[in-house]
Amino acid sequence: MNKPILKKVIFFLLFFNAFYSHAQKAMNADSLLKNLDRYVAAHPQEKVHLHFDKPFYASGDDIWFKAYVLDATTLQPSANSGTLYVELFDAQHIILQKRTLPMVNGISWGDFKLTDSLATGQYCIRAYTQLMRNMGADFFFEKTFAIASRIKTQKTEVVKQPPTAKDVLTLANEKAATDVQFVPEGGNLVAGLPSKIGYKAIGPNGLGVEVSGVILDRDNNEVTTLGKSYLGMGSFLFTPEANMDYRAQLKLPNGAVKLYPMPKVLPSGYGVMINNVDTANLKIKVLISADLLGKGDLFLLGQQNGNVAFSLPIASDSQLKVLNIAKDKLPAGVMQFTLFADQQPVCERITFIHPNQKEKLTLMVNGLKESYKTREATTLNLGVTNNGQPVQGSFSVSVTNTNVIKPDTVTGDNILTTMLLSADLRGHIEKANHYLENDDAETRVKLDNLLLIQGWRKINWKKLDSLSEPKFPAEKAIRISGTVTKKNQPLAKVKVILLRTGQLDIDETETDGQGHFAFNKMFVDTAKFVVRAKVASGQSFVAVKLDNIAPQLFTEKAQTTDTLFESSLRAGMHTYLNQTENFYQQQLKSTQKKDGIMLKEVNITQRRAFYFPNGQPVNTGNIVQTILPKDLKGYEDITDYLGNHVSGGAYLKNSERGVLRAYFMLGTNGGTPPFIEVELGTVVNDTYMDENFDLSRLPVNQIERIDNYISRAPLTAYMVIYMKDKTITYENYRKDTPPGMLTITKLGYSVNREFYSPKYEVKNNKQEPDLRTTLYWNPNLSPDKNGNIKIDYLNANQVGKHQILLEGMDSTGKLFHQVILYGLK
Repeated sequence: MNKPILKKVIFFLLFFNAFYSHAQKAMNADSLLKNLDRYVAAHPQEKVHLHFDKPFYASGDDIWFKAYVLDATTLQPSANSGTLYVELFDAQHIILQKRTLPMVNGISWGDFKLTDSLATGQYCIRAYTQLMRNMGADFFFEKTFAIASRIKTQKTEVVKQPPTAKDVLTLANEKAATDVQFVPEGGNLVAGLPSKIGYKAIGPNGLGVEVSGVILDRDNNEVTTLGKSYLGMGSFLFTPEANMDYRAQLKLPNGAVKLYPMPKVLPSGYGVMINNVDTANLKIKVLISADLLGKGDLFLLGQQNGNVAFSLPIASDSQLKVLNIAKDKLPAGVMQFTLFADQQPVCERITFIHPNQKEKLTLMVNGLKESYKTREATTLNLGVTNNGQPVQGSFSVSVTNTNVIKPDTVTGDNILTTMLLSADLRGHIEKANHYLENDDAETRVKLDNLLLIQGWRKINWKKLDSLSEPKFPAEKAIRISGTVTKKNQPLAKVKVILLRTGQLDIDETETDGQGHFAFNKMFVDTAKFVVRAKVASGQSFVAVKLDNIAPQLFTEKAQTTDTLFESSLRAGMHTYLNQTENFYQQQLKSTQKKDGIMLKEVNITQRRAFYFPNGQPVNTGNIVQTILPKDLKGYEDITDYLGNHVSGGAYLKNSERGVLRAYFMLGTNGGTPPFIEVELGTVVNDTYMDENFDLSRLPVNQIERIDNYISRAPLTAYMVIYMKDKTITYENYRKDTPPGMLTITKLGYSVNREFYSPKYEVKNNKQEPDLRTTLYWNPNLSPDKNGNIKIDYLNANQVGKHQILLEGMDSTGKLFHQVILYGLK
């Protein structure tokens, strides 16, 4: 891709029809463009794609992935963020694993080790940066895939699991009806102006369904018929009349006929129509109601995530303006066209521009044979060029046997579909790869209908004047930040020290005018830090409060129906499971022989629970009191509330160590005297507190929930406290903690593992068969100065067609995706 620039560029228009019927002053749009420039600078955007080694997995598998991150505006490897979050969660939106990865020049990689106990079902991986949270989770990378369990539960002991999100969705959808949406091109139906209407029919499972029917006016006269559809999406043309209502009479998949209302017709307005069928030019029509002629200047802006491709003043002297724009002058991907009247947006339309030949990377493969023998080495020399010139960049490769792992040709996303299409659209896109497989007229019509219906604006034009700071700033590293106050007032220019415990690692900074401070740290795993703010006087009134970034919520962008999972099974997942099980049994025997230990087979029959230190599970049902934030409203000291409202026979008093704790009296003889005093154990954020913990030091406004567990048989006495900030450790609530100091536990970057590639040093006919399912994975391929990449690996024992999947991008953001096939005999 050509490097876009953040300024106005007026491209050469190949043809236009009667733009000016008389001399007219061009509309002054400088203020709009300046506001857009400021918005883009203050709100940078990013796109993420993950390349996986396989399209589906089994429990116990390794998931290997490579992350590519682009600046959405410049379409170059992003230099904005240095931290990427990757999460694995199940159908109930429970996060099972999370990786925090360092990122350099838009590149990172990592892995997940799946547990053996994962149940068969659908799972999802999503990836995002903190910066991307400003635009919302709709634009995160999400990939839904199937995981099948290799472990069977005992037939005599069936574990009843809670209903999954899929089960709930299925039950709800049994009563749901087909939903049909109608979207006028440009945004509105205007009387007397020709209009293209996009429609999308969605079935109970959330996927597109085919419908047929006609459009009727108020008097039941047939106006037009629905056009041909693909995955429930299509379009049709008609010109609405003034003071007329329209509705669609549709025949649904179940044979029922139903009426759906059409959007209301406006008496006056503007329209924008785009024809994207031609391979060379984009044809744009601007339509104007007769009563608006000569009443204000118009302005057409074409941009991509804030990168302005062209800006053009349009005279309002005729009802139709036509222009053709050369596609090779526009950046590849989703383009947004907005028509302004008196600097107010009146029409908007998005369309797709296919990459031109100059933007494509070319791969030369040397050393590839048509077929190989089992366990034979494969050595390839790859040359990556652009317009005949070698390129620098970062690439990743996976090698699998297509007889064992069927390629996902139905829903298989790749770096092109993600970066150029789905990353800029809201909601799930069915069969996204189909839209970019070909650039023929039929596919372009399908793609245009998708964008007509599923388009989503990232820029709110009406908010450009009131520009605010983004809620989530870009993270260059692991960020530790907060505010220093004195008597609840922010303290400026105060020295703040960050000390990593157990190491000679000390950083120092100063608060800004709002009392805010920030540290950026590079470390792996979990680390404990002490944050200390010290002032010349009044230290006892100084407090440090860390910024509490709420966890990211979930959306329904990921596909949650059973279609994907069933298609994976149909594509050969049973074959994959059989080989995977054989592979793990082979590995188990090898480990047993090596270590001389025979391991007994374990059957999973129930979920693990969290237990108190005395062995009693948290969910024993012995909760005698639950305290919520609404109960604490109006209290500044937690002891004021607990001293008067703690129940279950509990009470507060100072312990021998001088800290405030909760107690209750236990009868030694079935609840009768003599009594003994029992101290309630205290658990804060799943951590058991020691004897120096002081209840009185808990900040009321940070308490999320308190559960008091009291039972005399068996003896259970605990106060379980959940704080909003999960990073603060119990040391902060000790009696001897000085004011202005916090001790925190912070999760650092994840430690990546290395993919194992075997070496057959000695040939032995009695060797165990090689049953690997991913033969080769390398996330860190970098061309040399001549653009060459060398890869070598050993094939396994399974014969059949093998797939080499390469993805990547060069240093300027040009994207690459290619599949290479060879045989193994």
